[in-house]
Amino acid sequence: VASRRIIVGKWGCNNGQACISPDYILTTKDFAPKLVRLP
Repeated sequence: VASRRIIVGKWGCNNGQACISPDYILTTKDFAPKLVRLP
């Protein structure tokens, strides 16, 4: 759920050009593959 909200926050409004949109995500090595593999 959180990863989808991050994506919507980045690309859902102004194509990611809003100054408050996230540029990167900090995560643990264990969770990174799950975060990258989105449906």
